[in-house]
Amino acid sequence: MSEDLWYYAQGGAQKGPVTFAELREMATSSRLAADDLIWRPGLSGWSPASSVQGVMPEANSGPPPLAMVAPPAAPFAGAGHDPYADRGRAFLRTAARRARQLGDAGEQAETMPHIRMVGRLLEVLKGVFHEAFLDQIDSGARRVGHIAYVAAALLFFLFYSVLAVKVDSMQIFFGALLGILPLAVVGHYTAVMFLDAGSRLIPSLPSRLFSAAFLRCTGLIFFFGALGPLLGGLFLLVKTNDWATFGVSLAVSAVLVYMGAVCLNPASLSVEVDEKAGAGEEALGILSFVMKMMLRLSPIVFGVGAGAGVGAAVYLLVLVLRDEFLSLGFPIVADLTVTELTGQILAVGLVPFLAYLAFVFLYLLLDVLRAILSVPGKLDAMRQAAGGE
Repeated sequence: MSEDLWYYAQGGAQKGPVTFAELREMATSSRLAADDLIWRPGLSGWSPASSVQGVMPEANSGPPPLAMVAPPAAPFAGAGHDPYADRGRAFLRTAARRARQLGDAGEQAETMPHIRMVGRLLEVLKGVFHEAFLDQIDSGARRVGHIAYVAAALLFFLFYSVLAVKVDSMQIFFGALLGILPLAVVGHYTAVMFLDAGSRLIPSLPSRLFSAAFLRCTGLIFFFGALGPLLGGLFLLVKTNDWATFGVSLAVSAVLVYMGAVCLNPASLSVEVDEKAGAGEEALGILSFVMKMMLRLSPIVFGVGAGAGVGAAVYLLVLVLRDEFLSLGFPIVADLTVTELTGQILAVGLVPFLAYLAFVFLYLLLDVLRAILSVPGKLDAMRQAAGGE
């Protein structure tokens, strides 16, 4: 009997299917009354729950089952009845019931030693990288970025000039004069105009997330992800004395650590954790969080990129002064040639502008999605208003 699928009627409505064990659980928790009718495929009619042995807590030793009574309706007993569909619905009901219990399971998991250790680590990191400290990092990245960007452009121009003298090539000199300096001026002007876009836009666009778990897990991934480039760069530095790759690895690790710190401080992105948010709002909240993160990263990427550019230019100057530099087509780091590396360093100045454009157009898409999600609620309100009239 425990493997059968049962239906029950309450308030004139037929519900189910449920397993016999679920039926007993409903009776024990008073969600199924003794006079509620129940039925399963194979029976000739509906019966009170108290008449079926084993359903009600007091029915285990009670009187024999009463006679079957006429059912209110038996739509599942017709020719269209599909037992496989019933079992599928019962499986989904059981899965949903167990999913509702995941919160308790998560609380139990927090008692595990390694889970507690990770939680304490995140709390320590949040204490170190608090919101005020992140604001100081942003401000420092802007100041350092402005100085380092100009210095990197001048050092790269100096490198090309020294190289032009070494190889007796005026083409290299004029190429640097007409390429590096104009691009540097345009890039720096663009950075100045859009570096503060995030600090102006983000506070005016609050958003919500359903759970802090997404932020904590994402932050943990960023923090541990920062170890990969750092350890890889140290390994290459020790093994091959590759300072260029180490500098790039250090810059990538710094950006990842900052991203992890922002995840632990959602208020820095005007993100509020609200457990009343629905699934659609959660998706919009995550998308909004990613967009704001991109905008907030602009000063950090600009500052770190410009600083890395200074290091790369100094490294190249040392090589060319020692006559250890081969040619402009020689790969320096990650298969990048000197000219490609120079272009990427100068392009750092365009990052704030590109991040601003991407944020504006993606937020327009976000508004469209919000409007689509609000349609069902508006339709329900219209139906209720029409019914009231």
